[in-house]
Amino acid sequence: MRRVICGRFSVVSLVAALAIFGLGAGCNTTAGAGTEAAPAEAAAPKPMAAPQVHSVEAFLQTLPEAQTPPLDEAEAMTLAAYPLSCLDHLQAQGGGGGGTAGGPPAVPASRGGAARPQAPPAAAAPAEAAPTGRGAAYLWQSAGPTHLMAGYDRQRSFYGCYDWHSAVNSTWTLVTVLKTYPKIPIAELIREKLNDHLGKRNLEGELSYFEGARGFERPYGQAWLLKLYGDLLSWNDPDAKKWAENMAPLAEFFSKNLTTYLTKLPTPVRQGVHPNTAFDMDLMLPYTAVAHDAALHDAIVATSKRFYGDDQDCPTAYEPEGASFLSPCLVEGALMAHVLPAAQFQAWFNDFLPAVYARAFRPLTSPFDASKMTPDQMAGQSHLIGLAFSRAAAMLTIAQALPPNDPRIAVLRRLAAIHAVQGYKTMDKAGYLETHWIATYALMYELAKAPARPAGAAVAALEAAGR
Repeated sequence: MRRVICGRFSVVSLVAALAIFGLGAGCNTTAGAGTEAAPAEAAAPKPMAAPQVHSVEAFLQTLPEAQTPPLDEAEAMTLAAYPLSCLDHLQAQGGGGGGTAGGPPAVPASRGGAARPQAPPAAAAPAEAAPTGRGAAYLWQSAGPTHLMAGYDRQRSFYGCYDWHSAVNSTWTLVTVLKTYPKIPIAELIREKLNDHLGKRNLEGELSYFEGARGFERPYGQAWLLKLYGDLLSWNDPDAKKWAENMAPLAEFFSKNLTTYLTKLPTPVRQGVHPNTAFDMDLMLPYTAVAHDAALHDAIVATSKRFYGDDQDCPTAYEPEGASFLSPCLVEGALMAHVLPAAQFQAWFNDFLPAVYARAFRPLTSPFDASKMTPDQMAGQSHLIGLAFSRAAAMLTIAQALPPNDPRIAVLRRLAAIHAVQGYKTMDKAGYLETHWIATYALMYELAKAPARPAGAAVAALEAAGR
């Protein structure tokens, strides 16, 4: 069977995703510019089981060609469909930090065309104060039978998607798409959703909750909130200014909370999932430059050097571990590319990862093959599908920090494309368990493809601003 690909996504999946909002797919189903015809079962190109080679140039010749087209408005609309379909899909009973996928059934909305989750009968009771303090649930309250907090859509911002942090990074995805393509056909719908979720009262409710639950979603979710806030601050748009103003008290609270957390953290978390210290600090770093947040900036730089400055010989053989969606070795390399000046980074990186042609580097070259996954494995293993995008983004970040004539750049870019192609081909395999968050990581890869500032630039930016 053959199907037409619209940008990187099948017309079938795009139509299904956008049908929720009463929108057409908006893409040309004739193969041509920006489209390709491919077998539905085709596998992405993967590094070959190459014979041992002894140079970067020779290793590059063993890698198959791979390329993803540039991000355009049609593909941005497809990426936006994922978060639009989950922002009002309530988190399951058990709170906003986990639990199983699902929630109350959706019913048609009164406006905007998007589905609204229907609260259970108990939620229709008169509004009640949300419990606060340690142990209080974020969304589902226990007062006899577990029930949904009354007025959640007026007292919470990030109640949709599978969990709290996914709602935050999904919001970032929508902001980034709208910021990049302000005239996109679904711009009005995106603005409506952002207005619904980033209202002043909603964000005041978030702050009230976190004042009694400082450790909730720390560091990963709180780092994502700061990344979102930083991108709102840097956007010259009337709505963005309003949303940023509403979010400012929560962002300030998180900044202080995370500064203390990093300063007191005795050792790094190196696993390939949410608490990874290197990845979370890298998420926050752009915010510190935009907001001129010297305290958090200094904590990130000092903690990065304290934890990773003397690292050598990253244990690549351990990757991927379990159900990872991050490469501990690569995200550490990406962080240090942003923290260290160019010359220092190059010296550090030469000791940190093996030569790209060495056998020890091989675990980082092949994307995870999801073809043999069974339905009961999708929940955890869906992370390994997303790993393709996070690896690709980290490889591009590292490549951009190397000297322009470094032969490793071509290898890292080729490997990034190989991983990204696999990511795009498999990003719908796990259904809602994956698509509630995977578009965010695909978009991060797309942004990493653009020319970036040199190594250490994120650190230098704050200092140049007049510190």
